Amino acid sequence: MIYLALSTINQEPQSSGYSLIKIIKTRTKGLIELKVGTIYALLDVLVDQRHLIRDEIEIKKKTKKGFKRITVFTITETGLKELEALTKEWGKFILKIKKFSEEKHND
Repeated sequence: MIYLALSTINQEPQSSGYSLIKIIKTRTKGLIELKVGTIYALLDVLVDQRHLIRDEIEIKKKTKKGFKRITVFTITETGLKELEALTKEWGKFILKIKKFSEEKHND
């Protein structure tokens, strides 16, 4: 999930937790559908680890109390390094799975 969150935020800067849920669900064709509590808990950890910056922005939607504010997340240099490391790890894993699936197995 860390890879999905960092990768998505890297491609979609200033994403909110709700938008991340939608983007990940769409990109995985519904295979991964994260719950609100799950994504925000993960985002809190990534902010604590300095992989993300949390910010509040005003959006044009007007409410009774003024303009609506939403929390958005942006990847940091530390987050980019972590994403790069995770991308390499996943690449190695995929190659191993591919090699395994191509091997003949004697049962």
